[in-house]
Amino acid sequence: MVEIVRINALITELMQKHQAALAVKHINDERTFRKILCRDYEKILHALVELKTVQLPHLLTDTFFSHTPTMAEEILSKVINGKLNHIGFEIIEPIDLVLHGIVYWVEHLNKNLDISIEVKKHLRFPASQNFQRRVNAATEILCIWLQVEDQVLMLEFFDIARSHEHLPADKNGVFYHMTPEKLLLDNRPAENHKNAMQALFGNDSIWHYSVGLTTREHVDTLHEQLGLLAQHHTHYQMAYAAPIENKNDGTYHTKIINLEHHLELELCHISTT
Repeated sequence: MVEIVRINALITELMQKHQAALAVKHINDERTFRKILCRDYEKILHALVELKTVQLPHLLTDTFFSHTPTMAEEILSKVINGKLNHIGFEIIEPIDLVLHGIVYWVEHLNKNLDISIEVKKHLRFPASQNFQRRVNAATEILCIWLQVEDQVLMLEFFDIARSHEHLPADKNGVFYHMTPEKLLLDNRPAENHKNAMQALFGNDSIWHYSVGLTTREHVDTLHEQLGLLAQHHTHYQMAYAAPIENKNDGTYHTKIINLEHHLELELCHISTT
């Protein structure tokens, strides 16, 4: 009972403290606020599970470029360490609330799971003008690097200044038959996780996988090749006319969208200078 009272008081305090930022998202009552917090937390957990379990060659060859496997091979030959770099998606709660919640949910996971999780670092910056034009709204990005056992997993949150109703939950989706925390203990993708990914991310038009490329020139080369691919295959679409440089995080990237599978792939070089 004491814990419930404490949580209720904290919810009220957070709503008052972040009232202006929440109003931009049309979050004006406690019931909606609680739902948003729960859904964001579920997205975070399942994105971490996806980063742990997805096999990049399978994702590219059998799913994203199933019609053009040579394109998958071309990308894999230029990818750093053959793994995903990160997963990015729209978060509903304002970034200030995400930063506040990090401490709580990492502490919660460490307490309830027999694994070690800690925040290694985070980076906050405005989205590129190209991206903000794409979503027609002011956008801020938060990148968080989490140490989960022996892996460092990065999540990229997009805080877009628009109503939470723009990103409705899939009410028909069966999220899971076990808590998503438990899924973090398994290195194999589970069917309930796949269902949850569709339910949680199916309506998110900007969620994406990202792979790191070894050189900046590889971004340019692949952007050109993918552009030609999109011209000849209608189920592909380039997100931008030219690669995007973001000096805030030192990235140079392009993106292609698979319209058939509702998947977006970012190809990114990260400057070390």
